[in-house]
Amino acid sequence: MEEIKVAEVHFRLIRLPQYEKDIKDLKRIEPKLHDSVRESLQNDIESGKLDEIKGTGGWVKGRAASPSRNIGKSGGFRFIYLMFRVQGDIYLQGVYDHRSKADLTPGEKSKLKMMAAAYKKAYESRGGHE
Repeated sequence: MEEIKVAEVHFRLIRLPQYEKDIKDLKRIEPKLHDSVRESLQNDIESGKLDEIKGTGGWVKGRAASPSRNIGKSGGFRFIYLMFRVQGDIYLQGVYDHRSKADLTPGEKSKLKMMAAAYKKAYESRGGHE
């Protein structure tokens, strides 16, 4: 199980199939992309500066640098995740190169909203809350 630690709190990282595919596809551009995502995710949670994507049910957009191309976070990659603080779970949904895609489409946002509702319902059915 992969984890990150933020202020003495352990979060379990759950890498969804789309994220795995994206990491594999982008490996030739940025060989250590997942490491950059992990670092950015940890920094975002520590700072409390989370960029929730409107209309997605709680998914957050993070920014990751591209060290091999000498590009910072603003021009690097975007990654999408859903965080359940109480349960300590973070779902990594996808990652994309900001240069080739500026934003999510309405259809992608709608799909994310349905996914968020399903994850939340699953937690509620197990007696969890968020």
